[in-house]
Amino acid sequence: MKQRHVHSLFQRLLLTLIILVLLISSIFFISLLNSSALQDLKASSFNLFDQRVMYRSDAIQKNLNERCLDTDDVAMIISATHPLYEHRKTLTSPYLNEDILNRLHSLTKTKKINGIYLILDKEVFHSKEYPAFYLQDASPEESFNDKTDITAKYGDAALLKQNDFILDQNWKPSLTMKEDEDTFDFYFKPKKAAEENPQLNMLNCGYWSTSSHMADSPTPLLSYNIPLFNQDHQVYGVLGIDLSVEYLKNYLPYEELNDHSKKAFLLANRESDDAYHIILSNGPAYSAYLKYDTSIVLTDAPYGKRISAPALSDDTLACAHQLKLYSSFSPFQDTLWYLIGVGSEDEIFYSTKQIHQLLLYACITALIIATLVALYGSMLFTKPIRALATRLRQTPVTTNKIELPKTHIKEIDELSASIEDLSYHLHGAETRLSYVLHTIDIPIGAIEIYNERKVFCTEKVGTLLGFRDPSKMEYTFKAFMEEIQLFNKKIISSEKQINTEHRTSDIYLIHVTNSAEQTCWLRFLINRVEGNRVIVVSDVTLEIQEKEHLMYERDHDVLTQLLNRRAFRVHCEAILKQADLKTCAMVLWDLDNLKLVNDTYGHDAGDHLICALADVLQKERGPNCIAARMAGDEFLLFYHHFENEEAILKHIRHIHEVVNETEMHFGNDDITRVKVSAGISWMPKDAMDFDTLIKHADFAMYEVKNTQKGNIRTFSEEHYLHNNLIFDGRQELMNILEEQRVSYAFQPIVDAKTGAVLGFEALMRPNSDILKTPSDVMQVAKTQKQLHRVEYMTWTQSLSHFSQQVAIDKQWKLFINSIPSIPMLDEIKQYLEEHYHEYLSKIVIELLESEEIEHSYMLSKQDFCRRWHAQTALDDFGSGYSSDHRLFNAQADYVKIDMEFITNIARDKGRQMLVKSVVSFAHSHDIKVIAEGVETHEDLVYLIQHDIDYLQGYYIAKPAYAIKDIEESKQQEIRAIYKEI
Repeated sequence: MKQRHVHSLFQRLLLTLIILVLLISSIFFISLLNSSALQDLKASSFNLFDQRVMYRSDAIQKNLNERCLDTDDVAMIISATHPLYEHRKTLTSPYLNEDILNRLHSLTKTKKINGIYLILDKEVFHSKEYPAFYLQDASPEESFNDKTDITAKYGDAALLKQNDFILDQNWKPSLTMKEDEDTFDFYFKPKKAAEENPQLNMLNCGYWSTSSHMADSPTPLLSYNIPLFNQDHQVYGVLGIDLSVEYLKNYLPYEELNDHSKKAFLLANRESDDAYHIILSNGPAYSAYLKYDTSIVLTDAPYGKRISAPALSDDTLACAHQLKLYSSFSPFQDTLWYLIGVGSEDEIFYSTKQIHQLLLYACITALIIATLVALYGSMLFTKPIRALATRLRQTPVTTNKIELPKTHIKEIDELSASIEDLSYHLHGAETRLSYVLHTIDIPIGAIEIYNERKVFCTEKVGTLLGFRDPSKMEYTFKAFMEEIQLFNKKIISSEKQINTEHRTSDIYLIHVTNSAEQTCWLRFLINRVEGNRVIVVSDVTLEIQEKEHLMYERDHDVLTQLLNRRAFRVHCEAILKQADLKTCAMVLWDLDNLKLVNDTYGHDAGDHLICALADVLQKERGPNCIAARMAGDEFLLFYHHFENEEAILKHIRHIHEVVNETEMHFGNDDITRVKVSAGISWMPKDAMDFDTLIKHADFAMYEVKNTQKGNIRTFSEEHYLHNNLIFDGRQELMNILEEQRVSYAFQPIVDAKTGAVLGFEALMRPNSDILKTPSDVMQVAKTQKQLHRVEYMTWTQSLSHFSQQVAIDKQWKLFINSIPSIPMLDEIKQYLEEHYHEYLSKIVIELLESEEIEHSYMLSKQDFCRRWHAQTALDDFGSGYSSDHRLFNAQADYVKIDMEFITNIARDKGRQMLVKSVVSFAHSHDIKVIAEGVETHEDLVYLIQHDIDYLQGYYIAKPAYAIKDIEESKQQEIRAIYKEI
């Protein structure tokens, strides 16, 4: 059994408290994780970020809408440009141009924009280039009384100077543009939209774009462009405003997204593809990566969108809000503008992670504090218990009563009191036990070894082990081992015994010489109890002697003191396992005149005769020979390791002579010589195993007994093969008769005219591997004079099987094979009349035609038949003694023609003549004829055609253990054949 680990109370208590703390913490964390609080907190963090972006998108959309040109602004410009268009006077009219210029200047102040421009179509105004005015305000939020904050990029220089506008260093009088260049989409796209959508007004054709070409700006500009057309919808120019990206950044403060400046605003547009094209990026953490005209892709994420862009990590999230810059009627409504907030997951969920860390630190701190508290509490709780345990360990073993200190803890003090009481009672019990053992003088003692330091012995240990001071009871471990070394010198032998009751203990049996120089046996039972070794020593000399005596009686015959058959087998089989046995022999001896002595002088004299033979065998057997009494008057000698057979035969003949010369005196000085016979089997010539050697020696003895007693005969394989059935079947027959080990199969006998069943013949089936057929049983029974028992078994068992399957009202008969040489015994008649009298009228006794029938025996069976209205049949007619004479004298009701004369009768003239004569003779004496062995259809037809009364054979039905009618098809076949006659 596996020993469990030992834990202190302190460890158990500390472990329990720690498990409790861990359990509570686990419940807290599991509850927190299973709840949606942490997920809600994370969602709230992102929603806050999203709301800030949405708020800023509303603000920037409002700002852009305020700076867009509305209907009044457009009307004001139209009213100034329309006369110019009507007269096709491009820029030659100072009055008209000055009016346009002043109105453009007025719009820069009211809209607070970075620039405003008017571009006239060169085709309409018949110019090589596009006439244009472009005024730029570097600080639209600041207001000046003069025009010093305005610079002119395009327009008539004289007119501009006349109106106090400062010319830009890159000033140009007109603009050169090409329609196939994307940089001029700000002009051509709104112009084209107006031309293709005549139903739309100018504002609906407005177009937002990015460009830096007109302003020659290093940074992109956000522009809003409106086409100008007359009442006939002919476009003659485009009016537009500029908002610099740097100026717009003032309205996209990334600081409001968080406090760490690690987020950014993006202004982007998207057309038909999935990519977002960045217009501006405001935020130092992303400005270097998300520049103007950079394309990004947004994909769905658990929270918001995830940005896919070069040089950005995968943990960058975004939320995008669309800016409604176009109406639903605008041709550019598919071009969507977005304000996008960008930040890393760590930044967006910074507060959530802080709360996670705070919870983790709080839990770890709580666990540490709880562990320290549990440690301190456990130490405080177990301190008095440790002190109590220390006091117990320090208490001497021989102390009569243990006194323990008080801990002032109720339960522990109660335990201490119980220990004190227990120690007192144990000491008393030990004293009483020692007194009892001393009084009754039981040779037993105990040794306890404490942690390899001290040894305590009971009072008898010193005497049992022969210590120098037998009265000494306490030793140091070193002194005890010195005594044990002296004891070891007295050991004669030792063995370890198998312990089936106490598997944790070791048991040793030691044969020693005691102090009186006498041998004795000591048993040591060694066990471990909580680290200490406990040894129980007992003197088992009487037990060993008694055991040896019982073993001797078990292995030896009580009368002759030779080995019995069981012990003889053990010794022989041990020798047969050895290699190179050379020549061996098994000899079976048998007294020839034991029965005569028993009958003449009594069984005591027979016992003296048996002992005399045993004495001779024991005395004369010599080396390499084992003698045993087999049973009764049979003895066995096994010779082994001899050089040849002659040496063994010489020894056997010598013993035979000595036995035959031995004289016994019985009664009135009657002298009787001992006479024996012997059978020998050799190894390896005759057999290689114990059982076969004895069997063959027994067969040799059997031959001696059945030929000439008093001789010696060796086993003959030829004789054994010829007579082995009788030899082997002797005991088997007895077993069959005792155990009724037979079954009966039943073969139907049918009417040759109707196919109806007349009855069934009971056929014996022995249940034996030796006597396999009825003839084997009969052969052995005849030699063993057991035919009368076979006859009894045949009658009782066949009727038993028949009565169990056939109802009394059924008219079927039972054909029983009776032995003609056995009379109808009274015990058979009495048994049948008591148990089966209702079935006796159905019996047909079959007399074996192969046996010579005793006339008186036949008369006894005929009388039995007449008494019970039964019938007789002569079986196997034609195969035995003087068949015609037997048929005439038997006065049988049926005659069964042997199958030897039925088989192939349809083609054999000789068989036909014989059967015809039997049928004619039988019918003339009113005897019915039964044909046995019908196995073909041709034979069946012939027999029916030639007046056979009944049929039996495999063609009609095979013998079976179940009694039943034959198949209907066979009955129809028989009737059909008979009908054709």
